Amino acid sequence: MRRLVTALSTAEALIEQTVRDVRADVPAYEAVPTASVIASVERNRALASRVLAEGIVPPSRDIWEAELSTSERLHQGVEIQDIMGGFRVVIACIQGWVVDNASAYGVDATETLRLSQLLWRLSDAFSARAAMTYRQEGIAGALADEQRRAQWVLGLLAGTLEPAQLQEGCARYGLSRDTRFHAVCTQQLPDSDLARVREELTRSATPDAYGPHRRAAILVPAEGRLVGLAATPPVGSTIVVAVGPAAEVEEMPSSFAVAERVLMAAGLYTDRGVHTVETVTWRIAVPVHREVSDVLLARYIEPLREQGPFGELVLDALDAWLGHSRSIPRAAASIPVHVNTLRYRLARFEKLVGCSLEDTDTILELSWALLARKAAS
Repeated sequence: MRRLVTALSTAEALIEQTVRDVRADVPAYEAVPTASVIASVERNRALASRVLAEGIVPPSRDIWEAELSTSERLHQGVEIQDIMGGFRVVIACIQGWVVDNASAYGVDATETLRLSQLLWRLSDAFSARAAMTYRQEGIAGALADEQRRAQWVLGLLAGTLEPAQLQEGCARYGLSRDTRFHAVCTQQLPDSDLARVREELTRSATPDAYGPHRRAAILVPAEGRLVGLAATPPVGSTIVVAVGPAAEVEEMPSSFAVAERVLMAAGLYTDRGVHTVETVTWRIAVPVHREVSDVLLARYIEPLREQGPFGELVLDALDAWLGHSRSIPRAAASIPVHVNTLRYRLARFEKLVGCSLEDTDTILELSWALLARKAAS
């Protein structure tokens, strides 16, 4: 048997025949360079010779030959089922050679059967390691693709992409240059929610007319939130989502800058929904114009802070009253307090601040001041 294994490890004609059989039985190998196929067949023959000589099939995790061959073939564009099919052809060729030459080296039929069984167990172990490598390569490839996509989207929104990078990304991710997109960003999210929310928003922002090769929305994680672009704004959301104005792909930085201001404004008065400049209107200015906020905080909020806990009750009353369209009954019920208590607190506000809640400027400025208070906190 030792002489049989030695002959196997040096049979050059076997290598040539095996390469021909692999290419004949697995058409995908036609695209693999001949030198690469030969090197793989030689490695696998050495592996098979070692197994036959030792009479032991190593654990699949120790078969590095399977990992190397699988990784090479995947990068050469060969599918995993063809990789496994190619190895089975190699084992079949080696087994055929062993059966054909066993008697010439004095190996009886029983021992020949044992050697054949060793080779097929080796095939199973090789396939298991190849499958493990395929999964690892797939995970690594998916992570690399996700990182490239995120870098491209962030570069697009920041305006740092070169024209060639912009064109390449649009082609790779199925974004039509003829389509106007909206920049999109979300509030901060727990890491565990990012994937789910991205799927929901992407599905919501994708019209039924879009096919598998045209992408209507692309969102990526960035510092604990989602950012990206969508051909149509998402519809409805249980978190705060901000949407910038429609623009050409090249103009996404301007749309994204607006979306971020919308996000800041919306976060001051709500905890859900899809928001645009049209929905937040004047509130978009509150986080931006600090000098106005400082004046109004001093005018309307500071006199109440000086009243300690009672001042906080008055602020809560004002928030409720403005938040319910200045309806005394609904505002009182929301706190909840008696309607007369609410009226008393509103009257105390007018006296402490020296203004009238019947005045239009007071209503507007007070609304700004209350939002600025939330922004400051």
